[in-house]
Amino acid sequence: MNGSYTINKSVASSSTNFTSFQALFNALSSNGVDGAVTVDVLNGPYTEQVNANDISGVSSTNAITINGNNQILRFTSTSSTNRHTLRFAGADWVTVKDLTIEALGTTYAWGVRLYNNSDYITLDGCTVRVPNVTST
Repeated sequence: MNGSYTINKSVASSSTNFTSFQALFNALSSNGVDGAVTVDVLNGPYTEQVNANDISGVSSTNAITINGNNQILRFTSTSSTNRHTLRFAGADWVTVKDLTIEALGTTYAWGVRLYNNSDYITLDGCTVRVPNVTST
């Protein structure tokens, strides 16, 4: 994959549009990249738990940029084993810009988790909210 894509749940899935964050990351993990990838997020909010796994071909020049466009990604976890809203599980060279990430669980909530040797992950202008957790 390379070039420009969208995440837009209001438009049918296509070769350049994904209806969820997870659909995008599944395609990236399955297909890999052979050039820089830019993704614009439209028509949120998105309510889902996202796992960004290893993506072949990524590098400093073949990086992935997700322009959140001030949209919201949220998830309410009720499980102690899957607390995250967005988990980078081996993905590298991903920049997320201007996205609000909300973990809305009351006991189990992590906004972003870096896991399994995820490197070069950048959150630029993002807001990560975990507003309901009252325990430590």
